Amino acid sequence: PAANLLEGRNIVVLVDASASMKSIDVTPTRIDSAKEEVKRLVRGLSGTDRMLVAQMDSAITPLSTMTNEIPDLEAAVAAIHATDARVDLPKALRFAADTLQKLSSPEIIVVSDGALGTSLAESANVDLGKVRLSYLPIGTRSKNVAVTGFSVRRYPLDKARYEVMLE
Repeated sequence: PAANLLEGRNIVVLVDASASMKSIDVTPTRIDSAKEEVKRLVRGLSGTDRMLVAQMDSAITPLSTMTNEIPDLEAAVAAIHATDARVDLPKALRFAADTLQKLSSPEIIVVSDGALGTSLAESANVDLGKVRLSYLPIGTRSKNVAVTGFSVRRYPLDKARYEVMLE
């Protein structure tokens, strides 16, 4: 079948809900700041874009379906709450990559304060195929933030792979 040129993006937003997101270096908290950022992403969707919002801590909890229904996505954002658990980023990235399989313009957006520990380095082993990965930082940088940023590089291979590099 011919590809539909009007197909929009399919985006999985992974929101860090680990203990560090309870920090109050941004008002009122990092988790609230993250929720505001995700609401902006939802409002920025075009008519053909679809999004799934998921909370990530030790588990990955999808809070919506892959949808373009703004009220459903806003309800999903409202349901996000910080926990005392640590983030299992490789598990979250695998969930997102599986969800996006065979969908047009696949994209993963990780919304986090960067305090993901060693799991960010381990996530380099997750094959995201041709999925675009971006990072939306939350909070101000502080000494207790283990990871201050990462870059995504594409290998020049037929099967595109992404490598997450610690800076």
